[in-house]
Amino acid sequence: MNKSIQWVLLVFLFVLLTGCNQDGTTQGTKPKPTYQLVTQENVSQDPANQTKLLLQNKEDIKQVHAVNTTKEIVVAIDVPQMKRFQLKNIQKTTKAELKKAFPKAKIHLSADKKIILEVKKLENELQHQAMSSKHLQKQVKAIVQLMKEQT
Repeated sequence: MNKSIQWVLLVFLFVLLTGCNQDGTTQGTKPKPTYQLVTQENVSQDPANQTKLLLQNKEDIKQVHAVNTTKEIVVAIDVPQMKRFQLKNIQKTTKAELKKAFPKAKIHLSADKKIILEVKKLENELQHQAMSSKHLQKQVKAIVQLMKEQT
């Protein structure tokens, strides 16, 4: 009987120690990183940065990637797997929220993985190298065209 109590305590201790990270938090509570985008020409990325700040703390959204031109904002959101059942509702409320925050800009919102990758790639290009406004508009137009193609 004494050995069975020792085994139970050993298993309990093992489960307790492996259930937490080194800092004592669980896996799901990671803070979302934000990156400030800057271009060297006339197109300011402030609306894209404000979009990220606006959406980063929503529990329905894991990641936000955004870029903008003078007239358009392209936003790609990554939704947790279990929240994908409410994807249309999440997109609808998020787009309404963004239209309210940026009434003069045309908002393009997508949760498609391909669009997320393309917007993320464009963000990285904006961060690491100077990009002309014409090149940025061309890239954004290509992403918007991809959004329209996919159903």
